[in-house]
Amino acid sequence: VSQSRYEEEKEIPLAPHLRPEPALRPCALPPGGLLVTEAATPRAYQFLRHRGLTETEIRALKAVSFEQFKVKKVKSPSGVREIDIANRVLWPVYYLGGQIVSWQARDLTGTMHQKYMNAMESDIAKTLWPVVELRGTRAILVEGVFDCIAMRRAGLDAFATISKQLSENQLKLLVHLGVKEIILHGIS
Repeated sequence: VSQSRYEEEKEIPLAPHLRPEPALRPCALPPGGLLVTEAATPRAYQFLRHRGLTETEIRALKAVSFEQFKVKKVKSPSGVREIDIANRVLWPVYYLGGQIVSWQARDLTGTMHQKYMNAMESDIAKTLWPVVELRGTRAILVEGVFDCIAMRRAGLDAFATISKQLSENQLKLLVHLGVKEIILHGIS
């Protein structure tokens, strides 16, 4: 078993010259979720282990499970939309300084219409996952968190856009992080 470099990374402190302009809106995680552990959330834990995550990576992901609910409705901040996050595992998406600005949730059953869903009305397109220090000046951009973890485990500076497109705000964030070369993998 190889030691994951992902677990050794640290968040970038919020320095005045890195402060986002304008600041991203904070996003709360839906209430009622359980932190993913083998004992408390066995289905979510086994799902993440089956995806190749180590015990330490699962803890670092700070994943929360809603597997205990048959229905778990979450309203958008404006109250206009409502989604069901039951039977999903969810992980927070951070910005500089550790502020949660969104979340992404994955279907645990393989039967849902939407495999992934993100927090509604959030600034997810303005950040990357994870926002951590670089080891070099080259970054590989992928769509999803699991691909990102695999690449980081191999020692590569990878980030997930959590979509198939790279936004202008994400590009600005990469420049702030010191990236000089970007490799797109499945991103346009």
